[in-house]
Amino acid sequence: MNTYERATAWLFGKNRAVGLRSSHDRMAEAAAAVGSPESHLRCVHVAGTNGKGSICTKVAKAFELAGYRVGLYTSPHISSFRERIQVNGALIPCDAVVRLASQIREKCPEDLSFFEAATLMAFLWYGEQGVDLAVLETGLGGRLDATNLCHPDLSIISSISLDHTQYLGTTVEQIAREKAGIIKEGVPVIIGPRVPLGPVQEVAHDKKAALIRVQGEFLDYDEENGAIAREAMEWLSAEWNVRDWADDALCVRPCCRFQEIDERIIEELYGVSVRVVLDVAHNPDGITHLLMKAKRRFERDDFVFLLGVSQDKDILRMVTTLREAARAIVCTEASCPRALGSSELAQIVGKPHAIAEPQMERAVATAIHKAAREGVPLLITGTFFLMHSVRRLLGFLDFYDDAVCHEVVCQK
Repeated sequence: MNTYERATAWLFGKNRAVGLRSSHDRMAEAAAAVGSPESHLRCVHVAGTNGKGSICTKVAKAFELAGYRVGLYTSPHISSFRERIQVNGALIPCDAVVRLASQIREKCPEDLSFFEAATLMAFLWYGEQGVDLAVLETGLGGRLDATNLCHPDLSIISSISLDHTQYLGTTVEQIAREKAGIIKEGVPVIIGPRVPLGPVQEVAHDKKAALIRVQGEFLDYDEENGAIAREAMEWLSAEWNVRDWADDALCVRPCCRFQEIDERIIEELYGVSVRVVLDVAHNPDGITHLLMKAKRRFERDDFVFLLGVSQDKDILRMVTTLREAARAIVCTEASCPRALGSSELAQIVGKPHAIAEPQMERAVATAIHKAAREGVPLLITGTFFLMHSVRRLLGFLDFYDDAVCHEVVCQK
């Protein structure tokens, strides 16, 4: 495993069916095998259905602007595995991925899952880099999540809605309780306004953890995420000098969160002028908030969509919401084994909205030209794995992993 391509192929090829329920014990064993690097980290731990990646990014940016050395761990990635593990905005180097993957492979249990191995790599890297603080986003859940080995200075739960119900529960209350598993003894927890209070309050009470609830009516996700991140900065500013940097940090958003593409790029590549937005709204709640923001931003209520989704999502609810605002929905397939086929997706979308196009390059061109003819913006949305291909086609100079490696990783 002496190249980055081989290291990531090993990571991405790990057994994705490793049981969720034994994850915590397996992760603890693996961490102990490499010196328990998480035990030396000070961190902020963020769970939730939507918004957690944005909150992590904003909080980490405040620390970076204030002059601290800060680690940021998020998932999934858009273009490269290296995006998941950052220090002060710099992606983990390729040679570090090779070296740490070899260390994990040699010393840790063979049945370590992809996300567990990636999380352990982040712990090791942040320890090596001597970060002052690490901001950690959970993967699928909370209680059994690989990141839950940490003991944070502050816990955050961003929002709760129905997603990953086959693992986390079929009601928002059940999911909230699972996410509340990140709450540690005596560690304060901040929750967003769309987190059911009861289940989280019970866990916080049992753990003797102060609970702070951000309240209010927010126009969109970014405003809500900003309010949660600001509250976190206020609490952390009792020890860390971050309050003065909050306004600048709150302006930062991760890639593909209502990311508007320069119209000159579209005109140069496709010969038409059209507004294009990339947004990883991959569940019904995300789709609802995407439309709310798009309607305000563009002062209209009709759009063309380019959509690619994973099979395990509540696709019917997603497309039902989209149809209400759609001139057309171009259905395509993301580079992911769990991706729903374009024809199957088009059948769910139904006539007259659906246009099936499995080939990504043609799908993007079809959607752009359709939006130009209709005189409406194009919203490109769905799974994270759709964005990798779209950004590449639009000429973004990301560091891209090998396509085969990218295609096989379809988990957090």
